[in-house]
Amino acid sequence: MHGRREGKVEVKKMLLEFREAFPNVTFRPYGPIPMIAEKDYVVTRWIGGGKHTGVAFDDLPAGQLATPNTGKIIHFSGTTIFTVKDGKITEELGEEGALTALQQLGIIDPPNPASGAYKTSDLAGNRGEPKDKGSD
Repeated sequence: MHGRREGKVEVKKMLLEFREAFPNVTFRPYGPIPMIAEKDYVVTRWIGGGKHTGVAFDDLPAGQLATPNTGKIIHFSGTTIFTVKDGKITEELGEEGALTALQQLGIIDPPNPASGAYKTSDLAGNRGEPKDKGSD
């Protein structure tokens, strides 16, 4: 949910600010194979979340939590790839459910089902083609 960070100082600052906004935030690996390590890489799938009971938070790609202690709860997941050299993490590349978290915080509106977008139940098989409405 944040932009690119370079170096330990920037990463630590971002994590501390996130923890100040979401004091009870937790993250943990999950899934049938939650972590894979091979050669210089460690890949992990994780889930996390917490409640905004702390300070205002503006380190978001869209909008901000301008008010402290909104009580809003976030739950999201992601995948992270770490590059490890000499026992230290030298790079982190990740995908996170930022859109989900931003919607839960009320910063981005969820999709409008009345907009004409297809619902999962409107799809034929797994091909993503609309069902023929006249054949029901």
